[in-house]
Amino acid sequence: MAVFDREHYFRDLLARQVGGKTEVTLPFGRADVMTDTMVWEVEPASRYPAGVRQALQYGSQTGLAAALATSGRGFRDCRNFATTAARRARAL
Repeated sequence: MAVFDREHYFRDLLARQVGGKTEVTLPFGRADVMTDTMVWEVEPASRYPAGVRQALQYGSQTGLAAALATSGRGFRDCRNFATTAARRARAL
């Protein structure tokens, strides 16, 4: 019996929507989804801090815009984190 892997499901769904490639090997890690202009990390919302770090690392390696795609519980925390990060970035 196959086990449903939520992260892979959302990774594949995102890749189809944006026309990207999945599991692209980079010098340090593998990006979940990558197009010619963006690189995405796909994580459960409860793991957004790790996802942010990975997305930024992949963006710096490729020179592409980095993005984080999240799903599941913890969205409120993720949204609050993003809002706080945006405020701090504007303050710099």
